[in-house]
Amino acid sequence: MVASVLGYVVMVTGLLLIGRVVTFPDEEKALTPADGGIGAATHMLVGRHGGTDFLVDYASARALLHHRDAYALSADTTAAVGEPWAISGANPHPPTLLALVAPFALVRYTWAMAAWSFAMVLVFLLTARFAGVSWLTSAIIASALALTFPGAYGIGNPVPLIGLGAVLAYRFRHEPLLASIGIALAVAPKVSGVLLAVPFLLVRRWRTVCLGAVWLAMLAAGPIVLQRDVWSRYLDAGVSAAKANADRNDNGSFFKLADKAGLPSSIVVIGLAVAVLALVAVRREMFAPVIWVMVAGLPIAWMYSLVTLLPLAVIYALRGRTAVRVLVVVATVLMLASPPSGQWPVVMFPVVVGLFYLAVLLDDGPIGVLDGSAGRGGDAGDVGSLPSWVPLLPSRTVVTTAH
Repeated sequence: MVASVLGYVVMVTGLLLIGRVVTFPDEEKALTPADGGIGAATHMLVGRHGGTDFLVDYASARALLHHRDAYALSADTTAAVGEPWAISGANPHPPTLLALVAPFALVRYTWAMAAWSFAMVLVFLLTARFAGVSWLTSAIIASALALTFPGAYGIGNPVPLIGLGAVLAYRFRHEPLLASIGIALAVAPKVSGVLLAVPFLLVRRWRTVCLGAVWLAMLAAGPIVLQRDVWSRYLDAGVSAAKANADRNDNGSFFKLADKAGLPSSIVVIGLAVAVLALVAVRREMFAPVIWVMVAGLPIAWMYSLVTLLPLAVIYALRGRTAVRVLVVVATVLMLASPPSGQWPVVMFPVVVGLFYLAVLLDDGPIGVLDGSAGRGGDAGDVGSLPSWVPLLPSRTVVTTAH
């Protein structure tokens, strides 16, 4: 652990020293999709100036630490940290995320940007590792994601934490402390992560759920100590900013797609509910359907929101049927190769999510590859399996896993 921490410090320091003396090609355009993932990743990993999602969170956390309004206009909070960015709304992320960002806000933005970006690369690595691959393969996956679009934007965003939280919760589902940390990590950046607690509730794993609630309460209470009205400000200005983001034309969510087609949001809600119930009924387990709907049900979705599907992609690449592997490969290629035009490939989000749905539907292996164990049947109390009182289609044997 000590060696890992020291290595982390040395690598981030090295990146910052390099970034101060090296001018990269097309540096001014490095954060645009047209410049590709390597430009964006390098820009963030060496702590260059420029607007990123992390900048907005950093500026809010910095304001919080100085007892200022964390949900003032982002144009004002970013200017206050010396990184002015003309954003008309407030930070759309909740105070629970600011509690995680606050330690990074103790140093200036360029240092914090490099440290956060590198931390998110490590999050990719740990997500792949806990999904069942070796450390070396995990490092390759993390590097490939970080240096290609949209994963390169993902490292400047809290989205990777959701995927890590999901895989932690299931991999350590029989260890309440670790599983609860996974739930908290998934919920802190986005409310949709609360769906991860559903399988634990259905099998009455009260200790895990309660511990998860405790971690979240701590993350929620910390900002209140520094700004008493932080939650009311978020529910006012922050939620308004989120609604404004939802109206953007580059929002790739199914809700925005329905809005463009003139359909009510209720159609999407009903469609997603039916789709998830179908997955649960056919698969007779809840982990994969929950991960899928946590992404498919996002009201605001950019291409890097897809990195939450990383645990499923790794699992299916390891042991999926040929058809399932092909679907995952095609979805991954479409995701990574979408932006040569320089525009947000909005249509690719629902396409990739749809391909992953088919992969989950067609997969027939036990999700237990996560811990390397063979499946065992009939344990209705295992997280991910369904409790005995839930009506199921009788055509398939219940397969769960031992830890």
